[in-house]
Amino acid sequence: MAADPSRPDRKMSSLGKFRAALSSAYRIYRWSFSNYMRAERRRLILNFGCLTVSSLTMAVLAWLVAPAIDELTESDYGFFIYLIPIGVLMLVTVNGFALYASQILTETINQNTIAALQRDIYRHFLSLNLKAAAEMPTGTMIAFATNEASRAISNLTTLLIGLSRDMLSFAFLLAVMLLRDWQLSLFVVISFPPLIAAVAMTSRRVRHATGEAMEAGFRLTQLTTNVLTSLRLVKIFDAVAFESERQGRAVDARRDTTIELTRRKAVMTPINEIAGGLAIAAVLTFAIVRAEIIGEFRFGDIASFLTAVFLAYRPLKKMTNAIPQFVSGLYTAERIRDLNKMATEPRDGDLPDDGKCFDGSVEVDDVTFSYVPGQPVLRGVSLTLPKGRTVALVGPSGSGKTTLINLIPRLYPLDAGRIVIDGVEVTAAPLAKLRRSIALVSQETLLLDDTVLRNIAYGAAEPDRARAEACLREANAWSFVSDLPDGLDSRIGEKGELLSGGQRQRIALARALYRDAPVLLLDEPTSALDGESEREVREAIRRIAHDRSILIVAHRLPAIQFADYVYVLVDGRIVEEGTHAELSAADGVYAKIFHIQQLEDQFGRQLTA
Repeated sequence: MAADPSRPDRKMSSLGKFRAALSSAYRIYRWSFSNYMRAERRRLILNFGCLTVSSLTMAVLAWLVAPAIDELTESDYGFFIYLIPIGVLMLVTVNGFALYASQILTETINQNTIAALQRDIYRHFLSLNLKAAAEMPTGTMIAFATNEASRAISNLTTLLIGLSRDMLSFAFLLAVMLLRDWQLSLFVVISFPPLIAAVAMTSRRVRHATGEAMEAGFRLTQLTTNVLTSLRLVKIFDAVAFESERQGRAVDARRDTTIELTRRKAVMTPINEIAGGLAIAAVLTFAIVRAEIIGEFRFGDIASFLTAVFLAYRPLKKMTNAIPQFVSGLYTAERIRDLNKMATEPRDGDLPDDGKCFDGSVEVDDVTFSYVPGQPVLRGVSLTLPKGRTVALVGPSGSGKTTLINLIPRLYPLDAGRIVIDGVEVTAAPLAKLRRSIALVSQETLLLDDTVLRNIAYGAAEPDRARAEACLREANAWSFVSDLPDGLDSRIGEKGELLSGGQRQRIALARALYRDAPVLLLDEPTSALDGESEREVREAIRRIAHDRSILIVAHRLPAIQFADYVYVLVDGRIVEEGTHAELSAADGVYAKIFHIQQLEDQFGRQLTA
């Protein structure tokens, strides 16, 4: 038969895949150990000592079977026979305490390592730039920082320690078998190659199934997170049945993939039992044949050997069953390690952080930016925000105003151009100093499920109550805060759901004032306020504007009439600039918008008259 030229290639390909898998596993484990397990090396060494003691006791117990039986078969056994039970009792006692210490050490190592990994994952997600963070669903982030981190470390540390214990036990017991009867030991060894092949095959399938189970879990977590944080939307559209059905499908998918993963791991159980049974049957057959042919049958040695075999197959089975689980942990750890590829914000600048703030002069120079490549939101935008001045940025919805506001504190990386603060490009400034110099009131009010005080003094370890109250008064918010059940200590619910829209916005303004930064960015600060509250907030902004650089975004032009200078942004470009008086007198975009809004206000006053 002609040789199949493709067969060597397939063999080489399989060998190459096996080597690549080993190399990948080694890199992942080295990363895990050097970054997390190394800190626990003393406990690992101590644990290894406990496992060695435990394994030795099992081997000695197997060894003692032969002299015990040999003594009992003698018609005149001596005092030595009574020492064997005492020795057995001492050995099992030592083994029990060694295993107890090992369990405590293992769990301590496990929990310390999990905590370190969870802290790093959480810190890494917090350090992502917003463009990179938007590429990963929030539910997936939550899963990585909680369940997946725990699963990866549990599989790696617990199973690694378990594998070490089982390998030591097997090695010591194999030594007993070899010392008792090396010929019989060969029949045990012949069961290794089929087991190794089965482990390799199962591990590949487990790796694939682990990925599917992880993705199904991520989808379920993401769906649950989205829906539970959007209950208002669900209720408005009466979508309870719709979302329940979607969640049911996600639950079924996670269930099915998890069962499939378990099924693939469980394949090793019957393989182990069959291999162990064949080895023991072969040992007994050879021992019987040898006894019949040679007439040699040392009952004590055979009993000791079989005891060692039975004891050895327990750790061997545990090892082969644990390896697929270990592979699952390696895959999860690999996914976690790859999180480092996500773009983070560079915190260090060309200048050292002196602990102070910038003075507050900002210049935007020919900035271009796009969320999606090829679809620019800003196109060569330039504007100046002098220190201590109030500059307004106006324009129709979707023109890029909020985007520009977000670029100044470096929330997103620029595509082209530069933003300069006090003569220093923001990309070269220490991030801590830049963010310390800027306070932002965003169009989307960002509040935490905490007290009013903690929201206002966000980031401060020890909030100043008097200062928080003063900021609330400046933001025209103290009147409703003082009426809350616990005042400053009242919780406001997730995203401030226990407050009205206008109240949430005034809390956000008070928080910006509490920060006392030289640059204040206001994105539609009065959009959710009634006419009287809007007027009072405008007055508050005027009061604090004398020593701050303020860039205010608004779609209602009467709200920015007090600004020193105005830029008009349309379709990502600055189309007009000047003072309110200059722009309202000209026949341009600003004048047309201002005229329309004046008519709307006049009509509204007539309706309420």
